[in-house]
Amino acid sequence: MSDNQNSGSLGHIKEDIKARLVGTWKLVGYQRQFVGEEWVRPWGEEVDGRLIYTADGYLSVQQMRLGRPNFAASEYTSGTPDEVQAAFQGYVAYAGRYRLDEAEDAVWHIIECALFPNWIGLTMKRFYQLSDHRLILSSPPPQSSTGFQARLTWERETKI
Repeated sequence: MSDNQNSGSLGHIKEDIKARLVGTWKLVGYQRQFVGEEWVRPWGEEVDGRLIYTADGYLSVQQMRLGRPNFAASEYTSGTPDEVQAAFQGYVAYAGRYRLDEAEDAVWHIIECALFPNWIGLTMKRFYQLSDHRLILSSPPPQSSTGFQARLTWERETKI
Protein backbone atom coordinates (compact mmCIF):
# COMPACT_ATOMS: atom_id res chain seq x y z
CA MET A 1 0.00 0.00 0.00
CA SER A 2 1.39 3.45 -0.85
CA ASP A 3 1.91 6.14 1.78
CA ASN A 4 -0.97 8.13 0.29
CA GLN A 5 -3.36 5.22 0.65
CA ASN A 6 -2.16 4.54 4.18
CA SER A 7 -2.52 8.16 5.33
CA GLY A 8 -5.94 8.32 3.71
CA SER A 9 -6.99 5.25 5.68
CA LEU A 10 -5.72 6.73 8.94
CA GLY A 11 -7.43 10.02 8.11
CA HIS A 12 -10.67 8.10 7.63
CA ILE A 13 -10.28 6.43 11.03
CA LYS A 14 -9.61 9.79 12.70
CA GLU A 15 -12.62 11.38 11.00
CA ASP A 16 -14.81 8.41 12.00
CA ILE A 17 -13.81 8.76 15.66
CA LYS A 18 -14.29 12.52 15.57
CA ALA A 19 -17.71 12.16 13.94
CA ARG A 20 -18.74 9.73 16.68
CA LEU A 21 -17.37 12.02 19.40
CA VAL A 22 -19.06 15.21 18.17
CA GLY A 23 -22.29 16.06 19.96
CA THR A 24 -23.69 16.54 23.44
CA TRP A 25 -23.01 14.08 26.24
CA LYS A 26 -24.74 13.89 29.64
CA LEU A 27 -22.69 13.01 32.73
CA VAL A 28 -24.02 9.87 34.41
CA GLY A 29 -21.06 8.83 36.56
CA TYR A 30 -17.96 10.27 38.20
CA GLN A 31 -15.41 8.10 39.97
CA ARG A 32 -12.01 8.84 41.45
CA GLN A 33 -9.18 6.60 42.66
CA PHE A 34 -6.23 7.72 44.76
CA VAL A 35 -3.04 5.68 44.53
CA GLY A 36 -3.44 2.36 46.33
CA GLU A 37 -7.14 2.89 47.11
CA GLU A 38 -10.47 1.72 45.71
CA TRP A 39 -12.55 3.66 43.19
CA VAL A 40 -15.04 5.98 44.95
CA ARG A 41 -17.84 8.32 43.89
CA PRO A 42 -16.80 11.59 45.60
CA TRP A 43 -19.98 13.41 44.55
CA GLY A 44 -22.28 10.48 45.33
CA GLU A 45 -24.40 8.43 42.96
CA GLU A 46 -26.22 11.36 41.37
CA VAL A 47 -24.26 13.77 39.23
CA ASP A 48 -25.13 15.96 36.29
CA GLY A 49 -23.28 17.75 33.57
CA ARG A 50 -22.78 18.21 29.87
CA LEU A 51 -19.82 17.68 27.58
CA ILE A 52 -20.06 19.20 24.13
CA TYR A 53 -17.62 18.45 21.32
CA THR A 54 -18.12 20.47 18.12
CA ALA A 55 -17.15 19.43 14.60
CA ASP A 56 -14.77 22.39 14.34
CA GLY A 57 -12.69 21.35 17.36
CA TYR A 58 -14.20 23.14 20.35
CA LEU A 59 -15.40 21.67 23.63
CA SER A 60 -17.31 22.75 26.70
CA VAL A 61 -17.45 20.80 29.97
CA GLN A 62 -19.84 21.34 32.89
CA GLN A 63 -19.95 18.85 35.77
CA MET A 64 -21.76 19.15 39.08
CA ARG A 65 -22.62 17.33 42.23
CA LEU A 66 -26.38 17.29 42.68
CA GLY A 67 -27.80 18.66 45.92
CA ARG A 68 -25.42 21.59 46.34
CA PRO A 69 -27.05 24.02 48.80
CA ASN A 70 -28.54 27.27 47.54
CA PHE A 71 -27.06 30.57 48.70
CA ALA A 72 -29.12 32.51 51.26
CA ALA A 73 -28.75 35.63 49.07
CA SER A 74 -30.26 35.77 45.60
CA GLU A 75 -27.05 37.01 43.93
CA TYR A 76 -24.16 34.65 43.18
CA THR A 77 -21.72 37.40 44.17
CA SER A 78 -23.22 37.59 47.68
CA GLY A 79 -22.48 34.07 48.95
CA THR A 80 -20.86 33.49 52.31
CA PRO A 81 -17.39 31.88 52.29
CA ASP A 82 -18.96 28.51 53.23
CA GLU A 83 -21.59 28.80 50.47
CA VAL A 84 -18.96 29.70 47.88
CA GLN A 85 -16.71 26.83 48.99
CA ALA A 86 -19.56 24.28 48.76
CA ALA A 87 -20.57 25.56 45.33
CA PHE A 88 -17.00 25.60 44.00
CA GLN A 89 -16.05 22.16 45.33
CA GLY A 90 -19.10 20.58 43.70
CA TYR A 91 -18.64 22.02 40.23
CA VAL A 92 -16.14 21.72 37.37
CA ALA A 93 -16.35 23.91 34.29
CA TYR A 94 -14.00 24.62 31.43
CA ALA A 95 -14.00 25.24 27.69
CA GLY A 96 -11.53 25.41 24.87
CA ARG A 97 -10.40 23.23 22.01
CA TYR A 98 -9.66 19.52 21.62
CA ARG A 99 -7.56 17.27 19.44
CA LEU A 100 -7.64 13.52 18.98
CA ASP A 101 -4.76 11.07 19.32
CA GLU A 102 -6.28 7.90 17.90
CA ALA A 103 -3.01 6.00 18.32
CA GLU A 104 -3.45 6.23 22.10
CA ASP A 105 -7.28 6.34 22.15
CA ALA A 106 -6.89 9.77 23.73
CA VAL A 107 -8.43 13.19 23.39
CA TRP A 108 -6.52 16.28 24.52
CA HIS A 109 -8.54 19.08 26.14
CA ILE A 110 -6.82 22.41 25.51
CA ILE A 111 -8.27 24.66 28.20
CA GLU A 112 -8.86 28.32 27.35
CA CYS A 113 -11.25 29.30 30.16
CA ALA A 114 -12.10 27.55 33.42
CA LEU A 115 -13.81 27.94 36.78
CA PHE A 116 -10.53 26.84 38.41
CA PRO A 117 -8.06 29.49 37.17
CA ASN A 118 -5.00 27.23 37.49
CA TRP A 119 -6.28 25.13 34.57
CA ILE A 120 -6.30 28.00 32.06
CA GLY A 121 -3.62 27.31 29.45
CA LEU A 122 -3.25 23.63 30.37
CA THR A 123 -3.69 20.69 28.00
CA MET A 124 -5.27 17.67 29.68
CA LYS A 125 -5.06 14.17 28.25
CA ARG A 126 -8.13 11.96 28.54
CA PHE A 127 -8.27 8.35 27.40
CA TYR A 128 -11.56 7.48 25.76
CA GLN A 129 -13.70 4.37 25.39
CA LEU A 130 -16.43 5.10 22.87
CA SER A 131 -19.54 3.14 21.96
CA ASP A 132 -22.69 4.28 20.17
CA HIS A 133 -24.31 5.86 23.21
CA ARG A 134 -21.61 5.85 25.90
CA LEU A 135 -18.32 7.67 26.32
CA ILE A 136 -15.92 6.99 29.18
CA LEU A 137 -13.12 9.50 29.72
CA SER A 138 -10.27 8.65 32.09
CA SER A 139 -7.36 10.76 33.20
CA PRO A 140 -3.91 9.20 33.03
CA PRO A 141 -2.68 7.33 36.11
CA PRO A 142 -1.28 9.70 38.74
CA GLN A 143 2.39 10.66 38.60
CA SER A 144 2.76 11.00 42.38
CA SER A 145 1.67 9.12 45.48
CA THR A 146 -0.79 11.90 46.36
CA GLY A 147 -2.47 12.05 42.95
CA PHE A 148 -5.64 10.42 41.70
CA GLN A 149 -7.17 9.11 38.52
CA ALA A 150 -10.67 10.18 37.46
CA ARG A 151 -13.17 8.30 35.32
CA LEU A 152 -16.25 10.04 33.92
CA THR A 153 -19.08 8.23 32.18
CA TRP A 154 -21.18 10.14 29.67
CA GLU A 155 -24.23 9.12 27.64
CA ARG A 156 -25.04 10.65 24.28
CA GLU A 157 -27.78 13.23 24.58
CA THR A 158 -28.09 14.45 21.02
CA LYS A 159 -26.61 13.49 17.71
CA ILE A 160 -25.42 16.16 15.31
